[in-house]
This record gives sequence, structure tokens and C-alpha cells, in this order.
Amino acid sequence: MKRIIFFSALFSTALYSCTDNDSLHTQNESLSVECYTRTSENKKDIVQDFGMYVYTSTLTDYSGVSNPVHVIYSGSWNFPQISLSEEIAQIYCFHPYTSMSNCKSLSLELLSQTDYLASSNVVTADKDNPSVNIVMKHILSKINVMIEGSNLCTVKLLSIPTVAQYDLVSDKMTLGDVSEFDTKSSSFYIFPSEKQQLKMNITYNGKEYDYTAASKTYEAGKEYGYDLTISDSKELVINGDVTITDWEQAGDYEGTVNEK
Repeated sequence: MKRIIFFSALFSTALYSCTDNDSLHTQNESLSVECYTRTSENKKDIVQDFGMYVYTSTLTDYSGVSNPVHVIYSGSWNFPQISLSEEIAQIYCFHPYTSMSNCKSLSLELLSQTDYLASSNVVTADKDNPSVNIVMKHILSKINVMIEGSNLCTVKLLSIPTVAQYDLVSDKMTLGDVSEFDTKSSSFYIFPSEKQQLKMNITYNGKEYDYTAASKTYEAGKEYGYDLTISDSKELVINGDVTITDWEQAGDYEGTVNEK
């Protein structure tokens, strides 16, 4: 009788051990993220608030995830727990956070002058690779205008797309309506575009100048500087090279500005 009890206990222990090992083998892992932009010196800048879209390979919501996921940095990146299984998760990120659930049609506008950021590439994760590093990029173009070495001027754009739709998955932007836009600044963002002619009305020292830049392609993540000088004929000519700070370098441009 004692022998039967002994073998029964031994069998139960072995069965429990196998079950426990299987449980450990199939145990899910929680997703953890780090998110940065990179400067031209290859330094990391923390992205402190963004939306994260976590999908399956067929772009349906990953199990247990309600997209978009709001991620906030406070010493580390915090968000509702996401349990990763063996199924690969595809992750796309966008700053600033938006409640729009369809990341293939995100609404953008210039009025707020928001520096929109998007993940450079799709990032994948699963229970065996639960920790991911996300690098985000600027998706607008930046313009800087100076007159006589001063940025104490304001620019009104006379005809430019002021709204757009952005597909985070394909990294494609569709431009919308064209209208006048008063930037109220000498430094501002525009949507990337091909063969865009910037028509500006510039106020400097109480005087207004009309300036039309040659038709150019403005690329995402590039910063374009117009350094203008007043000539004897009260025209402004562009000086020097286009420079950058933390974005990619752009090109050199020429043009004239006429006093009104």
C-alpha cells in the first residue's frame, strides 16, 4: 500500500513539473520601448509623448491592444502593459499623440506649427524579443528667414498647402487645400513638396517686402535658410548657404525681395 502511494506521489510530481515547464515555455513577455530622435551629431533626443500603433502582420490590432497606445516618458517610457506572444508585432509610432485609430490617414495641419515625428521604419517584437528601440524622424520641412543677419521679421506665405493626410505605414503624405498662411515668425514648418514656389510677404523694420523663391523641392527632415540682404535698389538678395542644426543639410538658393 505504501509503495502504491509513493509511486502515485512521484507521478503527480513529475506531471506537475512537466506542466510547470510547459507553462514557463509558453509564458508571454511584456513589451518595453525606448524612443528617440537623432541630431546631426548622432546624439539622442528623447521623445517624451507619442502614439504607438501595435499590429499583426496583416495590420489588424495585436491581441489585447487598443490602438493607438499613449506612451509618456517619466524616467522611462510608460504605457498600458502589452503582452507579447510568439506572434510578431509590427510597431509604428507618431508624435504628437493623437486618438485617431487609423494610422494610414492621420490629419496634419500647419496652423499649430507642430513638429510632427514618425517612426523611421516598422519595428517588430515578440516574446523572445520584447525590448525595442524606436528612432523617429521629422516629416516636415523647416524654413528660416533672416534679413541683414536678423531674424526679427515675420513671414506670410501667400499660397501653400496648409493641410495634409499622412500614411504612417507607407510614409506617404497627401497634400490638401492651398491657402494663405501667416506664420507670424521668421522660422516655420511647411509640408514637403516637389516644385514648390514659396511666395512670401515679409515684414521687417515696419516695412513689407514681397519675396518669391525659385521653384524647389522641399524634403522632409531638411532645414532651408534664406539669408537676405537689402541692396541699394531696395531689393533683397539671398546670401550664403543653407544651414542646418539637427536636421539634414539642404541646398543653396537665390532670389530677390522687393519693397512694397
